[in-house]
Amino acid sequence: MKNTIPRNKVGKAFAQLIEKIGRGEVEHLLAEWESCELSEDGEKIYFTDTRSGTGKWAYTKAEFLAWLFSDEPLDPVKYVQDQEWIGLINSARETARSV
Repeated sequence: MKNTIPRNKVGKAFAQLIEKIGRGEVEHLLAEWESCELSEDGEKIYFTDTRSGTGKWAYTKAEFLAWLFSDEPLDPVKYVQDQEWIGLINSARETARSV
């Protein structure tokens, strides 16, 4: 599946995800994706490297949405494909698309 979010609407799509499916669910998706976290203001996605102590690495919202719309989240080798996970992915995709 291809990311259908135009570049100029990525920020709005991400903000809508937080608003509609909830910050907790978005944080769950980020953690599953790349062990990422959401900044307190909900504007930045980052990964904290605790092993080497080199600090935080930023990811873009576009990178996250590209993953969300790819086949990867529904790959049974990488993620448990229970109804809750599949529902969350489908809900997030629909919400992001509706901008």
